[in-house]
Formats: sequence, C-alpha cells, structure tokens
Amino acid sequence: EHFVLGSEYLKTLLVCVPKSLISDWYAKYESLCNMIVPRTTELITQDQDYALFTATLFQKTEDTFKHKCRENKFTVRDFLFDEKALANEREKIRELETERQKIYANLVRWLKINFGEIFTASMHIKALRVFVESVLRY
Repeated sequence: EHFVLGSEYLKTLLVCVPKSLISDWYAKYESLCNMIVPRTTELITQDQDYALFTATLFQKTEDTFKHKCRENKFTVRDFLFDEKALANEREKIRELETERQKIYANLVRWLKINFGEIFTASMHIKALRVFVESVLRY
C-alpha cells in the first residue's frame, strides 16, 4: 500500500530520518530534487531514534535524490518490493509461530512435572538439615 508498483517511470524509496530531523524532512523532501511527486511521503514506522518514510519520485532522478538526502543527513535504504517474497516470509512466520506454540506447550508440561519433583526434593533436604542439626546440637 505504501509503494508504487508496476510503473516504468515512478519509484518509491525508503528513507530513514533521525527523529530530531522529522520536521526538516517534511519541510525539505519536496525540494530535494525537481522530479519528486509532491505530498507522497508517508511515515511507515518509527523507533526511539529513527523514522522510516517513503518518497515517490521519477526513476531518472533517483541518484540525485539519494545524494541530496545524504547532504541533509537522511539515509536512503535500498528495498525491492516483491510480493512472492513477502508471502513466503509471512508463511515462514506462521510456521514458526505454530512450532513455538507446540514447543511452549511441551515446555510448560515439563516444567509442571519437574517443579513438583524439585519441590519435593527441596523439602526432603530441609527435613534432613533439621534432623542433622538436631542430632549435632543435642
């Protein structure tokens, strides 16, 4: 939804912007090069240090845009949108999640069994300590 797909002239780039420069990004991104599509930037995600934006522009000005971004301390990230790879990643994540749930269920069962045994053993050790202490004192 954030990318222009199937166009031979337009290209969407991902730009990492430091949090302190987000207002500069909104003010400057349209004027970084001549062939950028106005008002096409979208905030995709952000963390405590950086924000990830999209920028749509004509393919022939990609190098100029990257150079201007570097001058303004914005980092352009190379990303090739591939629907098949995205579907494969989602499927892999789903498989790993089901595997994690199976392993988690086995782990919980194992922990319940072994906790009882360890608790019983610790009570026996405490009883032995009390017995040994009483024999040594009296």
